[in-house]
Amino acid sequence: MAFIDIRTVFIVYVLTGALCAIVMASLWRHNRERFRGISLWLIYFILQFIAFLLIALRALVPDFASIILANTLIIGSTVILYIGLERFLDKKSAQWHNYLMVSIFTIAHVYFTYIEPKLSLRNINLSLCLLFIFSQCAWLMFYRVEPKMRPSSRATGIVFVMFCLVSLGRIVYNSLKSTVTADFFKQGFYDALVLVIYMAVSYTHLTLPT
Repeated sequence: MAFIDIRTVFIVYVLTGALCAIVMASLWRHNRERFRGISLWLIYFILQFIAFLLIALRALVPDFASIILANTLIIGSTVILYIGLERFLDKKSAQWHNYLMVSIFTIAHVYFTYIEPKLSLRNINLSLCLLFIFSQCAWLMFYRVEPKMRPSSRATGIVFVMFCLVSLGRIVYNSLKSTVTADFFKQGFYDALVLVIYMAVSYTHLTLPT
């Protein structure tokens, strides 16, 4: 039995997500004229909250909402976060590859939900896409940012590297484990721990400069 209950983790996720969305709304209200891109940060937090709420309501809402829609919101909102960071740093770039990635992710998630239902493959699909986005965020913070901004962006870049490592670890873990429960909320300790790590850093890495 896992020492960390995933359902409890997701309840905390929902509560924390709601609080962070409220805090971000306050920051947006007072700083939207000063900093570009923070409107997209607000959208990110709102969509993440909705996604976690849908997942927490699994078995109470249709699978399409709690699996397909919720996970697509997680991936799509993370792309929005990345675009917001680019705008904040005045480093806008083409996003066709990320839009294509979101489309492929959604199709794969539908396939691994309805055609060949397998939770481990859905976990790998999600982690691969998060790794793809987080690596872009880390590269932005370390190398694409102007040299004078790098001391300020380095800490955020390190957080994104941590996200990449956790995502990579989850990919390896789900690729190697032999038995997989079909119930998301009955996964093992490692899956629960990954969610706790994500939660521990997800809502602390975006700060406005003073």
